[in-house]
Amino acid sequence: MDLSAVPLVYNGVMFRSTLEADWAATLDALGVYWQYEPIALRLPSGAVYVPDFYLPALNAWAEVKGPHWERLAKPVELRATLAVAGGAGWWEQVHVVVLEAPGPGDAASWHVPVGSCWLVECGERQNRFAWDDGRCWACQREDLGGSHYFYRPARAPAAGPTWRMTRAPRPEPLRRAA
Repeated sequence: MDLSAVPLVYNGVMFRSTLEADWAATLDALGVYWQYEPIALRLPSGAVYVPDFYLPALNAWAEVKGPHWERLAKPVELRATLAVAGGAGWWEQVHVVVLEAPGPGDAASWHVPVGSCWLVECGERQNRFAWDDGRCWACQREDLGGSHYFYRPARAPAAGPTWRMTRAPRPEPLRRAA
């Protein structure tokens, strides 16, 4: 049985899969500006890698993966390559996030190659959404008190609210097949 991705046009962009289009719609719902496959990168290993999304306001690359964690070598290598060593500020680093298939109840899910991160609604930046892995990626604060509201990834072991995925509109034949 061939389980290949189904391309889908969303917001004038042809995505390689419906899951990529759904993540674009979800990022739009969050008010996060995205660029789809903006550039091909040659990694130190010599491999060519085209990340699915660049999120300039979050200083992050994002890779969409289905219900598996296969073929993560390139995002992991990109993260290792972009890690800033030494005295650079945490917020100066470029981040890599893996966006996953939705969990139960269409809950959005993601992970990072190293550690963990939550989606945070940053009150310090006019309710701009960002990622958090101990510090808010938007305001760089570590003491994330009352001005930050957190959403956990669907597959996180910790309790807490999740963000519901926004689905990109499907053409009629895809709606009937679902």
